[in-house]
Amino acid sequence: MAKVSICIPAYKDARGVERLLKSIEEQDYRDFEVIITDDTPDDSVRDAVRRSETSVDVSYHHNDKPLGPGGNWNRSIDLSSGEYIKIMHQDDWFTFPDSLKKFADMLDQHPDAVLAYCGSRQVTIPTDPEDNDLSNYYDRCITDENQTLIEDDWRNIYVGQYIGAPSATIYRRSDLRFDPNLKWLIDADFYMGLLKNGGNMVCSREPLICIGVSAGQMTNECAESREVNLREYKYVYNKFSLGEYEFCRNKLTDICVTYRGRYRDIADCGITRQEYDAVYKPFRRDLIEYYFDLILRKTHIRKSDHTSVQRFA
Repeated sequence: MAKVSICIPAYKDARGVERLLKSIEEQDYRDFEVIITDDTPDDSVRDAVRRSETSVDVSYHHNDKPLGPGGNWNRSIDLSSGEYIKIMHQDDWFTFPDSLKKFADMLDQHPDAVLAYCGSRQVTIPTDPEDNDLSNYYDRCITDENQTLIEDDWRNIYVGQYIGAPSATIYRRSDLRFDPNLKWLIDADFYMGLLKNGGNMVCSREPLICIGVSAGQMTNECAESREVNLREYKYVYNKFSLGEYEFCRNKLTDICVTYRGRYRDIADCGITRQEYDAVYKPFRRDLIEYYFDLILRKTHIRKSDHTSVQRFA
């Protein structure tokens, strides 16, 4: 049995799968298995795996019916056997030849840790399939402040998903699975589930993985969606009984106001009207000032020439 299961839930991106498999082949650490579960309606990913010129032994499984993000992620885990689970999305890949070894070492060297995570290299994927230029990137990692926050209380992951995408993590095998009711907060929900029953986290600031960034990613759509944000933040709030924590109530209220929800959208979560108004009124005031300034700029009128104009309160 392999120590690490590299689980790849694939959907359509054959070029990304080939790139990922190549990065796996280049790893110094060899105690792993690779499982691909494929939601793609055609054979493009299957063909990419077959023509991939690597020595990596891949266990490929095409889903008879599309399972969706959560279901596909879970099937890849269910088919794995390793002690450590390493999710890798098809548009991501390992940055360095020793990346996988460093992931495994974090858990090997910290037996009390249930989850390890790293920094990431955010790489812009060219839209032209013939363009292989991956030189447009920047590195990022968690701040000291945010690392302390989530180490002090795992519920702070609800306030900010500071850990990163599943590709930036490795975790000890457990019975926990990704919640198919979610797509935007699915990773944050999973991390919270791992940590709520105890166990620590360990972090590397190195960008051990590259995250492929492109315009068509599901995350872009979710980030702008009022319906998705309101529904999923409420769902996770209730699932983990976060209502007794003021910082979690504040986060849900802020999401509601930011995405133009109304008080009635979160009234059933135990949030008072006073709490809602405390966020809504400053937001509304800032929004009015923003549009007022925008109108002035568009009409080429300097604010200093309009000192007598009273702004809305």
